[in-house]
Amino acid sequence: MVINPTLTNVERRIYAINWLSNCNGGKVFTSQADSDQFAQDQIAAALVNPGITGDNPADTNDGIKKFDVVWGPYTSASQDTTDNNSDAWVTDNSVFVAKQKQDDSTMLYVVGVAGTNANSFQGWFIEDLDVGELATLPWDASSGKIIANGAAAGASKLINLPAEGAHIAPQDGGESISKTLNTDIANLPKSITKVDVAVSGHSLGGALSPVFALYLKSVLTDSRVSVAAYPTAGPSAGTQDYVNLLATLDYKSLWNTKDIVPHAWDHNYIAELDIIYSSEIEAGAITKGCIYWASKQPPSESTYKQADFHFSFSPKLYDLGIYGSIIDSFEKAIADIIAGKKPEEKLPPGLINDLKEIYHACHSGPIGDLGIPEAALRFMKYMAQAGMQHTKAYVSAFFEGFSDSETFIKAITPYVAYTETPTVKLEEESNLMDFLDIVADYLRTHGPSDKDCSCKVSK
Repeated sequence: MVINPTLTNVERRIYAINWLSNCNGGKVFTSQADSDQFAQDQIAAALVNPGITGDNPADTNDGIKKFDVVWGPYTSASQDTTDNNSDAWVTDNSVFVAKQKQDDSTMLYVVGVAGTNANSFQGWFIEDLDVGELATLPWDASSGKIIANGAAAGASKLINLPAEGAHIAPQDGGESISKTLNTDIANLPKSITKVDVAVSGHSLGGALSPVFALYLKSVLTDSRVSVAAYPTAGPSAGTQDYVNLLATLDYKSLWNTKDIVPHAWDHNYIAELDIIYSSEIEAGAITKGCIYWASKQPPSESTYKQADFHFSFSPKLYDLGIYGSIIDSFEKAIADIIAGKKPEEKLPPGLINDLKEIYHACHSGPIGDLGIPEAALRFMKYMAQAGMQHTKAYVSAFFEGFSDSETFIKAITPYVAYTETPTVKLEEESNLMDFLDIVADYLRTHGPSDKDCSCKVSK
């Protein structure tokens, strides 16, 4: 493990492509084709940004031509049935390929794989959380069951793009990624003796990009090709046999030691979650209930393994800033409800019920001023810090060292689903609420027998 690695400018560009793949996040579309076309338009516009193209004065490789989109972007979108609106589509997955000549003999292809779209049920509850059973690699039934069902589902969607009803990108004519890449690489001049294919994604994309890299390694036929995986913030997606396969790639994962997402689903890392922010944020009973639920999702404590050949960094804890008013209102409303008062702040009744159930499953003491309100406050602070560590911390790590890095980030944010201070949604119809429903339902019948343990997960 390399702590706080120094990133090259090429690596920063790879991570920028990774980030750009999320441009459809949080948006609603009218069809599959609309989802595709939005991504195609936004990424085409973003790739003229000088911070990505090599024209930035801080870039030692200035003079390199800009990235050219080779394939896609293509998305897998589904109808959002939350409000029974058949015209509302959300993007579940997105991927594209862009290339850039590095020198007279080297061509770099970067495959950007999107992470979880906050609006996507498929992303949250299937691809992220369906880890209770294992599956084979989607393209190789002989691999044995070595990756999570959710990761297999997501990888299958990527492999089978463009989706039915897609808006076809002119540069690839609707061909598959494997056919397009093999054709494009075969047409490179013979002076190009080295072809680097880097597959990168963040969060869910950090889980799917190594799987997708293994797929591309199996289908790209040119002897000049070398495939690398650059996942960021990715949870463990498979067994030790899967980790062994990753060793056949040039594998360069990057994750923040204070980010909760890459701590899933390896049991040894899950056991660290209750103390991950202990210097400032003590995990209360509600937070520990969620951690306990996470520890019980894999088939066994030894199923999932996080690859230990990775780069990591350890930033400071963030001042929660604008979260303060949200957290104060949340705590006051919870306290009013527990005291039998009508809260001034409106909170979803389902949220209150879920928090009560999770609290009671993991705490045997009486309800009081330091009971549910305090546990709920700690949960909100924990989730707010987790959101910052999962997003803002990576942007700082990706582009640290660039002169005027803030300008660089702001230049691409019109095209990227990146929020410097991500919000915690408390609406009744939200994926966070659905997640808490699942945790509460599980703990109702599978809670720890010793409540005083506060759902402690042991290594």
